[in-house]
Amino acid sequence: MTQVYRLQAAHEYLKALITGSHSLHDELHCQENIAVRLKRVIPWTQTARDVLEDVAPVEVVISDPWIVFNDKSVVVDVVSDWTWHEPESRGFNILIGTDGLIRGNITAWGGAVWQNNRKILEQCAGKHGCTRAESEAYEDALIWIESNATEKEKVIILTDSLSLVNRLQSGHVKES
Repeated sequence: MTQVYRLQAAHEYLKALITGSHSLHDELHCQENIAVRLKRVIPWTQTARDVLEDVAPVEVVISDPWIVFNDKSVVVDVVSDWTWHEPESRGFNILIGTDGLIRGNITAWGGAVWQNNRKILEQCAGKHGCTRAESEAYEDALIWIESNATEKEKVIILTDSLSLVNRLQSGHVKES
């Protein structure tokens, strides 16, 4: 029964942490402000936080590196066939393919760049710890574009990450 209590506490704590409208949201972000009647009693919030910390640091859960953008030059399409593969019909000359993977405690991601139907770059990276691998690959693609593409060039970035596509369609990008 103790384990069920701990899991339920962690579930409620996590829900309050990530839901801005939750009545405990602001309080949980300032953990030291939560009062306890008896010093010997461990508040349920600390128990829940300990359970979450066994899985991932709470700072990873509450950090949101995404910001709203209003750049009309970014268009997000969901394409489930090969029509993107015909550069002439889509009007692009740079194609970037990205992918990411998390295995155990290692995150890896990579990408390849084709310009005018010729592969000009392949790169990959990785690190210990779990991050958003697909987002890391997308961010690397944006960094490459900033350094290597002109404003007149049309670039297509391919990803198979539905969560990344949903973020972009909602008008969010990583702040960096």
